[in-house]
Amino acid sequence: MSFVGESRKNYSSPYEVCVCLDVEDCRMIKGVINSLLKRKQMASQALDEVHEGGEATEAQETARYKAHDRVDRVQGILDDITEVIKLKGGQQ
Repeated sequence: MSFVGESRKNYSSPYEVCVCLDVEDCRMIKGVINSLLKRKQMASQALDEVHEGGEATEAQETARYKAHDRVDRVQGILDDITEVIKLKGGQQ
């Protein structure tokens, strides 16, 4: 993941995620993404509790797997934003 200016120069993958126009945008977006991650983690934990209780339906199990996948994706985006800030903008 990178911001627009860098993704044109260093296009490493056709599936590269680009969420920031520049480093300052990355700094602004980071708080929003972090908030989203916390909400996704809470939803995932709620489904984990149902699973651990042994009373999860098939639909809840499917939702649990999807929730874990969403948490992983959002965490990856947050990690990438942090890396862009670190490499291109100095401080986090």
